[in-house]
Amino acid sequence: MGDAFGGTVTALRGGGFSVCEERPDEEGSALRAALVATWRLRGQLRRARGVVVECGSNDLPAFWCAALAVTLRRDLVLVAHDPPKIARAPGAAIVRREGTWRLRVAYRILSPVLDRWLIGRVLDRAGALVVLGAPAREALERATRRPVLSAPHGMRVPAPPRLPPSRCDYVLFAGFLAPAKGVDVLIRAWAYATGIALRLRIAGAASSGQESWVEDLRRESAQLENAPEWVGPVREAVEFDALFQHAAIVVLPYRTSSPASGILVRAMAAGRCVIASRVRACTEVLQDGVSGVLLDVEDQAGLTRALERLAADPAQRDRLGAAALQRATEVFGWDKFVAVLEQALVQARTS
Repeated sequence: MGDAFGGTVTALRGGGFSVCEERPDEEGSALRAALVATWRLRGQLRRARGVVVECGSNDLPAFWCAALAVTLRRDLVLVAHDPPKIARAPGAAIVRREGTWRLRVAYRILSPVLDRWLIGRVLDRAGALVVLGAPAREALERATRRPVLSAPHGMRVPAPPRLPPSRCDYVLFAGFLAPAKGVDVLIRAWAYATGIALRLRIAGAASSGQESWVEDLRRESAQLENAPEWVGPVREAVEFDALFQHAAIVVLPYRTSSPASGILVRAMAAGRCVIASRVRACTEVLQDGVSGVLLDVEDQAGLTRALERLAADPAQRDRLGAAALQRATEVFGWDKFVAVLEQALVQARTS
């Protein structure tokens, strides 16, 4: 129910588990989608030896599935991808958020009244809590005052066949487009870069409420001599993988981050040369100058210099990419993720 990374079910089945998978429809209200999904799975929910819900902070149908499931059985395993913020405004998601009056009811009445209680109920009643990375575990343990299991990020390592960074011809940013991701920092660093033969490709959709901000950036960047290509949302996993497999450099100029970054893990698993900000998702797994390049947050000038240096040095790109892949092989992988999930399922049944 709500598998944000797509590989959990495949990995569990590969480990010998019989798995029933459900992805709630995101149309309409999150509560309605969760009710439909839970009703459809009512038989399996009663008979299953364990229930796992993966939930990102914006994945409100999955959160509501967890909220409904813990009323039926307390041995649920909640995999929280963005702790300590488990869900953003789950109370507001009771109604369709369309039209001025619905938005006012959702965010001014329902969310303030219900959010804290809803999130607290799920966290209190879940049999086991799993997060990605030690910093996330520490944050959630402080918030809940209960044990939390830490899992490495699930990812296929190594990724499918790829070209070495030295033989690729573009710089890539991928992910949601929002100020927190630092896309504007990248655009302005790119504007000052000189002597770069590589293209810049920006893939992803605008985060909710950031559409006009992204459109302003698109207009601004269109005036540049080496204007970036805005790829837009990439829906198919194969196409998304291909973007990374053919990138010379992956840039993650984040201002803030969740405790773990799926984009960073994907880039490392593909053996890409990575430039990233010193935010916790990146400093946990990248070593500056060894497996990537780390810069201070909003260091636009430093980003320009790093892009110029790496664009001119294909051998260095290959060295950093190979080290990133080696690090990903040591730290990440679905086998490691599933091992923690198995532990969580046992803990949930005995709690």
